[in-house]
Amino acid sequence: MIKAIDVSSWQHPSGAGIDWAAVKADGYGGVWIKCSQGVNYTNPFFHDDASEALAAGLVVGAYHYAEPWHNTPEAEADYALGVVSGVALDLGLALDLEQINTMQPHEAGTWSQTWLTTVAEHHTLAPLYTDQFLYGQMPGAPFGFPLWIADPSGTFEGTWWAKQTGKAEVPGIQGLADIDEIANVRGVNPGGTAGGGTSSAPNGSTTQSPPPNSAPAGPTPGGPLDVNVPELSVTSPGPSVASGAVRALQLVLTGKFGANLGPSGIDGRFGPATENAVKWVQGEAHGAAGPVDGIVGPQTWTYLVTYGN
Repeated sequence: MIKAIDVSSWQHPSGAGIDWAAVKADGYGGVWIKCSQGVNYTNPFFHDDASEALAAGLVVGAYHYAEPWHNTPEAEADYALGVVSGVALDLGLALDLEQINTMQPHEAGTWSQTWLTTVAEHHTLAPLYTDQFLYGQMPGAPFGFPLWIADPSGTFEGTWWAKQTGKAEVPGIQGLADIDEIANVRGVNPGGTAGGGTSSAPNGSTTQSPPPNSAPAGPTPGGPLDVNVPELSVTSPGPSVASGAVRALQLVLTGKFGANLGPSGIDGRFGPATENAVKWVQGEAHGAAGPVDGIVGPQTWTYLVTYGN
């Protein structure tokens, strides 16, 4: 678990800067920075904050404040993707859903799922940030994506990937900042994206995603995973059930290995195309990812997550 913060232009009163080295020295390891809102607003401090936070050694993510009653999810996703283009987002691009106005919760849920799915085609991590009320009102939330929950009361009992615990003074920042916890950053690829292309990593190196249908360059697995992961296959959970674990698998297959999942794409369902992609990676790994059986067990999971890291 790491300590993190999230910031916006509010943390720049009268244009004041942030001392990111001081933030890092106080024990914070990550930050989400507001990048955009709706289809017309870009945080003027986003790019400088992202660059300086990376240089200070923090892992960086961005968040987009949603206005679903004004715009289509595709339009807002495209706008946010344009703002963050070329920026290394270790913690991904998150959707900040706080207001839905006169929309019904199920409508906001459908809107959010479309936004997240669109962004997930370009970034390995596409978290949903929301509060407990909206989370409880939207059927299926967080729709197979990581949940970043607002929980200042400490009463949330569900499963979360990150949570916002309140506000506090942070060295290097004028005024208060939102404080967060991230449960697990294993598998986060600093500087990497799921959409291909090269981006700068915090250490100054670059990461390059392979082109579609290219084979892995060779096995470079790390040690066994230190977390429990479900075994996935075409029989369990199979193509009839949408699963967050399968969606995560598909994101790794497409983003890290350039696998082609066909017209269904990243849908969270373990069908024949996903099985074939798993077999292809297993075959190219020459035993490092386990037998070529299309089953994602511990050895295959370890290879997929640690390959290239």
